[in-house]
Amino acid sequence: MASPLKQQQLINSLHTGFIDKDNISLEKYRPRLLLNNHKQGKKVLSSIINELENCDEFFFSVAFITYSGVLVLLNTLKELESKGVRGKIVASQYLNFTDPTALRKLLEFENIELRMVVHEDLHSKGYIFKKDDEYNLIVGSSNLTQNALSKNKEWNIKVSSTDKGSLIEETLKEFEQTFHNSVEVNEQWLEQYDLIYRKNKENSERVTKGELGLFIAQSPEAEYKVNHDLRPKISPNKMQVKALGGIEKVRERGENKALLISATGTGKTYVYTHTIYELHKRYGLNKFIIAVPSLAIKAGTAQFLRDEYVKRHFSDVCGYGTEIEVGVLEAPKNKKKGRSYFPSVVSDFVKGSCQNTKKIYVLLVNMQLLVVRSNGMLSRDDYDYGVEGFYRPLDAIRATNPVVIIDEPHRFSRDQKAFKVIVDEIKPQCIIRFGATFPETTSGRGKNKITVKDYQNLLYDLNACEAFNQNLIKGVTKEHFEPVSKREEKVKITSITTKDSVTFQYKKRDESTKTFTLKTGDSLSIINEAFEGITIHAIGKSTVEFSNGIQKSSGEELDVDIYMTSYQEQMIRLALERHFETEKANFCGRNFKIKTLALFFIDDISSYRPNEGR
Repeated sequence: MASPLKQQQLINSLHTGFIDKDNISLEKYRPRLLLNNHKQGKKVLSSIINELENCDEFFFSVAFITYSGVLVLLNTLKELESKGVRGKIVASQYLNFTDPTALRKLLEFENIELRMVVHEDLHSKGYIFKKDDEYNLIVGSSNLTQNALSKNKEWNIKVSSTDKGSLIEETLKEFEQTFHNSVEVNEQWLEQYDLIYRKNKENSERVTKGELGLFIAQSPEAEYKVNHDLRPKISPNKMQVKALGGIEKVRERGENKALLISATGTGKTYVYTHTIYELHKRYGLNKFIIAVPSLAIKAGTAQFLRDEYVKRHFSDVCGYGTEIEVGVLEAPKNKKKGRSYFPSVVSDFVKGSCQNTKKIYVLLVNMQLLVVRSNGMLSRDDYDYGVEGFYRPLDAIRATNPVVIIDEPHRFSRDQKAFKVIVDEIKPQCIIRFGATFPETTSGRGKNKITVKDYQNLLYDLNACEAFNQNLIKGVTKEHFEPVSKREEKVKITSITTKDSVTFQYKKRDESTKTFTLKTGDSLSIINEAFEGITIHAIGKSTVEFSNGIQKSSGEELDVDIYMTSYQEQMIRLALERHFETEKANFCGRNFKIKTLALFFIDDISSYRPNEGR
């Protein structure tokens, strides 16, 4: 039972909500009207997510559930599953509007019990959240759809109660009764409902109730004009259509190698994903390896393949009716002594059954892991456990007879180790390379030396100029900056004596060069007053660190006019100036606002964030 203090806080909040708005009380217990108002930044969704993040248990009773409604809560539901927070959701089959895809997604959560009311019309829209001895109840007009939670004109009331309150007791009793009288949602039930749902979308005629209480009603889209998916339809562009046609021709000729050239940004990732689905549909292939050159590309590819909208596009819009299961191979982070376990991602890939026509298995790997050495993750054979009789991962992968897709092939030249592992160790039935640039091969010597691009079975070629002409990519403008003061003064580090001194040369146009030798603690203003406040903090074997945190090596120069600001820092400053100029033009005085983004590319994560966690 709630403590006397908590009871008094609740009483005061109810007094504020129902009797005197000027009464002082805790806001979290006050009755509230929850609305969607984009001008005020209000969403019913925000309140639902906040309650979920702080509850011990939750109960939803709604008439309709759409896939987009589940997606907006997906990350929150995953977090609750990891914390072991359980929930119950009951929905209605009224008008057959609830999306079976949404129900399938909810079935993936082990902490959620899912049921459907099929023998009567359920119109409730209620959300109950339990935390210790408290309950928060949201009741109103919002179904579990993206529009209802974020966009539509909806009215919902939120009230709080202790576990002894009569209102929450009656509400929970009604929920449990409805839940008990409903049908458990499982794959067998969903298969039947899915047929009726699809048929219902194709025609609007009514039919009588069938087995399990399933029925087809008039199209709810026409009655409620609900936008089922706010995102635009995905469809292949001109390049992607032609490239897919080329791949089909190569396969028909019985070739086992092919390549596609397409300018950066034209959609190669979509093409090879579409290729995977098409090869599965036509030839029953369901084992694919995607080899990429870097961790950044691997992360981006994994995100694309796992995106729920992408999955739905290929499964439903394109009509493939199957789904890619992505396994991302990662290097072991902590090498502990003791048992040595076979890589689980490889094991799942190898065990994936070719009899399952609804699954395509994709192994995503970066080139650094495709190596053969004694302690290599894929090449060692001393694991305590194997898979399907194999103890060496490369041997197990080869046995699946996969198709290998290579992204950025200019990084996978024929003499490169990763490419040799693909050809000699994995021995795939087919290699398809997708890229904007390709490696070169050289033959002959002297005057007979010939260097050509490494093309083999070129099925499509789209250069940057043609891509621009087809409006597949945008033009790029380039800008150079000039030194701030144009004083043309520089300071060069000529030599460093370990932990002792640093020798500088001061250069200025039309003046003789001056030499300065400074020690730890000395100010650079000795060389030029522009460096006022900057001192030598430490001297190493080949580097010197200044008091502003910048490190320089022997031979490097310092720009006097910008206080040692590096070339990169000047570029960032200019980029930020241009960003705000562009943002002002894109935002002010426009009916449709355009969001402006500034992107900064780095060579490697470690060069930007060298210490993990900092």
